[in-house]
Amino acid sequence: TFDEYIQVNELAKQLVVSPPLSQAPEARVKKKTLIVELTDSLLPNTTYTLNFGNAIGDLNEGNAIPYSYVFSTGDFVDTLSVTGSVMNARERVPVKDVKVMLYKEDMDSLPYTTNPLYFGITDSAGNFRVSNISAGTYKIVALKETNNNYIMDSPDEEVGYLPERVTAGSS
Repeated sequence: TFDEYIQVNELAKQLVVSPPLSQAPEARVKKKTLIVELTDSLLPNTTYTLNFGNAIGDLNEGNAIPYSYVFSTGDFVDTLSVTGSVMNARERVPVKDVKVMLYKEDMDSLPYTTNPLYFGITDSAGNFRVSNISAGTYKIVALKETNNNYIMDSPDEEVGYLPERVTAGSS
């Protein structure tokens, strides 16, 4: 619930849920309240982040209200994060709008077959932050995709990865 009347624009394009869900949440506005229904089942003991991007705005002026909602299906909210940057290897320039995906497993086929456990998206400087993750060791894969399904399944998509795994917190 917000302190003013709100509107929602392009929620399907703007809403980013991490870890990803197989079914998109349903949302509706009732005066000053945004009601979000999660129709997908949730993993146990997992922290979820709903980042609404610029989809929420005040009703009168339409000004965007950047907003994220974090909740846990367990007893606490995970607070660790992984940060870094993504560069195009050929041109040596930062890459915007790349999904940086974290996996617990360590198989080369992951970006072709499996949705990530967590992800973040690079900004215009190629920087990313994957927040609210649990302690553990992760394989990091960067995916510049065309169809927004978290899987490398198109010849137009580009992928990169770190050869070593990254540890968040103590494991």
